[in-house]
Amino acid sequence: MQPKWLALWITLAPLAACSSAPIEPTPPIPAPQPPELAPQPEPAPMDAMPAMRAKLPTDSGAFYVPTSDPLHPRVHYADGQDSLNDSCIVLTGNKLSRRVPPAYVNGRPIGFC
Repeated sequence: MQPKWLALWITLAPLAACSSAPIEPTPPIPAPQPPELAPQPEPAPMDAMPAMRAKLPTDSGAFYVPTSDPLHPRVHYADGQDSLNDSCIVLTGNKLSRRVPPAYVNGRPIGFC
């Protein structure tokens, strides 16, 4: 064999071996489902909620106490104290969470988001 034909045979031999392997059926790919087209309701702002709903306690007994800024209420904890801060100190500007327990500094609760 000439070197030119030998190089061609070396290149095409693996391709011929792969093409002679039996074809395994693959499961069909499911068609993507369209997303829900119904509009999602937006959560109501706190000032639009009834005052009682904002004061409902969680399992820990904490509830929101409205302040002059309706987006950042303080949290009243089960021990009878209100949080010193009205927004999160970790993620600045976020609303305090009633579910996260406070850290007490000099006996006063500091709330977190």
